[in-house]
Amino acid sequence: MIKLDGLARAQAQLDDLDERIQRIRSDLERVTTRLRETPTGGGYGSAIDGKIAALLDAEAEWIARRAELEGEVQRWYAKITLLPEPYSSLMVKRYVLGLPWAEVARRMGYCEDYCYELHRAAREKLGASANSPAHPSC
Repeated sequence: MIKLDGLARAQAQLDDLDERIQRIRSDLERVTTRLRETPTGGGYGSAIDGKIAALLDAEAEWIARRAELEGEVQRWYAKITLLPEPYSSLMVKRYVLGLPWAEVARRMGYCEDYCYELHRAAREKLGASANSPAHPSC
């Protein structure tokens, strides 16, 4: 399970998995194009079949991991967006967008110390499942 602190990293992992899946699909397309252009015989069939199988396995694994990560991110996002304002905005900026505390404070128009107080209160509202430090320096 993703901890609240890992939410921005999970978002980045989703983007990375999307890129990997796209690369695999591109590789598969390139391999199948080459297969169509290659005359039969030559003894390459089993080696090519093995590479295609490996690509398909990797794609399936990454798609499954992506679905798992996306589900966890969506569950956190749903919890965060149910918080009343300004807690919800603060948590989205910090954990969904992954902004540093100074930028969160600037965008919200608050000082950082007040953002830390809001953060602590938001964590209490989310319950113990938040698993993040009460203050960023802890």
